Amino acid sequence: MAGSMIMPNSLSAYSCKMSGEELKETVRNFVEGYQGGFIPFNRGSLPVFSGISVEVKETDDGYTLSKVTKDGKKVQDNDTFTVTCLAIPKHMEAYLTDENIVFEGEDTFVKDTWTEYVSDGNAVLAEPEDYMTLR
Repeated sequence: MAGSMIMPNSLSAYSCKMSGEELKETVRNFVEGYQGGFIPFNRGSLPVFSGISVEVKETDDGYTLSKVTKDGKKVQDNDTFTVTCLAIPKHMEAYLTDENIVFEGEDTFVKDTWTEYVSDGNAVLAEPEDYMTLR
């Protein structure tokens, strides 16, 4: 039943270990858009985050990232994170060719991973959080 409700659009999960500096760059690219990738076109197309909070400013030209925090503290450049992006392959192509930030797991579908996790019976769901402030 969970499999029928979760991510029916074949999203893949791409994972990577990165620094705080790389995390902020990645978040900026997904909020502001990047060459060869997805460009948010309205509030509903902005990315959803888990584990971090972001502040985004709406401008006449789109969106600008102004702050990234974790547990209420500013993300520092030398912090270390494991990041997982849930996306369709065409929105990750630019990142998959980047030599500095290497995402893995293109064949890992979110639906299959989540269904397996929930089916184990030990799933602990996080409390909802305010992940984005849009100004």
